[in-house]
Amino acid sequence: SKSVHISHNVQIGKDCLITGCVAIAGSTTIGDNVWISPNATLLNKLKIGNNVFISIGATVTQDIEDNFQALGRKVLPKR
Repeated sequence: SKSVHISHNVQIGKDCLITGCVAIAGSTTIGDNVWISPNATLLNKLKIGNNVFISIGATVTQDIEDNFQALGRKVLPKR
């Protein structure tokens, strides 16, 4: 199945691309111009900045700042 699951209270900005098999947990906010690749998972109550790329199969567990490329299986943004 190539379905996308978008949970309750999710806010999605302008010009975003959400591809197949993506799961976005509740109360997550996604900024403008965000690309979410296939099989990515975003946990609940996250804030994803503007101009973000999330790679294939990534699991996002923390907020992501603007202009970030989230690469790899478990995404731990730089501090």
